[in-house]
Amino acid sequence: MESHQDEQSELEAQLEHAQAKIRASKAEDQKLRQVQWERERDLQLETFVQQRATLDTLRDQTEALEVQELRLQAEVEVLRERQQETSETEAHRIRRLVHERTTLLEDELAKGKLDLDYIAHIISSARRQELKQETQRETDQNTKSSVKNLVQEIQDRRRRDFEVAEANFQARMRSFQLEKETLAKKAKELQVTKQRALQILSQNQQLVIKGFFDAPPATQPRDDKSRTTPTLDFEEILQSLNQSGAQVEQIQTIDSERNSGRREFADALQEARETLEQGDERIEAIEKSLLDRKNEAQKLGITVDGLGANSTRYDGGWGIESYAPRQYEMVYFIRGIVFVCMDAAITEVATQPGKELLELEVQRWNEAHFSVEQNRDREQILQLARQTLANLVDEVISDMAEDIRCKELRHCLGSR
Repeated sequence: MESHQDEQSELEAQLEHAQAKIRASKAEDQKLRQVQWERERDLQLETFVQQRATLDTLRDQTEALEVQELRLQAEVEVLRERQQETSETEAHRIRRLVHERTTLLEDELAKGKLDLDYIAHIISSARRQELKQETQRETDQNTKSSVKNLVQEIQDRRRRDFEVAEANFQARMRSFQLEKETLAKKAKELQVTKQRALQILSQNQQLVIKGFFDAPPATQPRDDKSRTTPTLDFEEILQSLNQSGAQVEQIQTIDSERNSGRREFADALQEARETLEQGDERIEAIEKSLLDRKNEAQKLGITVDGLGANSTRYDGGWGIESYAPRQYEMVYFIRGIVFVCMDAAITEVATQPGKELLELEVQRWNEAHFSVEQNRDREQILQLARQTLANLVDEVISDMAEDIRCKELRHCLGSR
């Protein structure tokens, strides 16, 4: 009995030990499950938080996109309204009317009826509009050609007038040249005559002086008038020489005036054109050249006043006075300065009306060119507008035909 009790107590002890192990393993298992559940919970919480953050971000982006879409839609609507206001034409209005009456067309299609007459009327109206545009285009083309012809005729007439004027000026220049040559011949003949007279006068003067000192005193009375002796009147001779010199000076002055006022008028026209191109620089250069010549003459102590054909008069003596080479050089230098000043002044005065005329012609040509350019731009704008209108009408007709075709196809399919 005692052994049996010992075995029973030992078995009980083993049972208690096994139960304690089972409880410990259960506790450990429960703890492991709790840890694992906590980990899963934390992971799920983190995932949920991330998903929530992602959802918030996506929601914010969606709202921003919606706001941007609304803004873009508003801008598109504004742009569409502006475009419709700026580029609305007859074709746009027809297309708008057609789109506004789509329900009526659908009702007619549903009833099995179609207002083909209305569509034919629209197409015929569009055709008439195209024919009218073509007629207007031909009229504008004829007007443009007539304007071009008118401008060409005006330019040709101005060119012919300028050529006739130039020919007249050339003829006048030739006549002036002939007059110049004639006056030069006369001046040369007078100069030769003056030189011969001076030579004869000098020889006679020497002979008279020699005879006066070599001859004996006269014994016959002075009242013997029956005998005529050859005498020389030097005052008359000098007066005639001075008159011939004055005539030569007068002819040379007239010649210089004519040559300075009319010398090579074609070159004057060319200089006028150059003056137009160069502006006021040419006038300033001429004024500077004149001022330099005047300053040079003042430095030399030369004055133009008081000089003339009889600047050196005969003093009543027997000798014939002549000019020194330096005096001749001074006189011709002064004459050169005077003639240059006269040429410059007359050229400036003569070219001023030509300059104004050329400026007026250039202004008229610019106005005609500007008007032609305006007409050309207006023609291009009208042509572009007509082409745009024709394209829009074609597009409207194509869209209407396509809509009608689609609705007929739908009606056929629905009836089947």
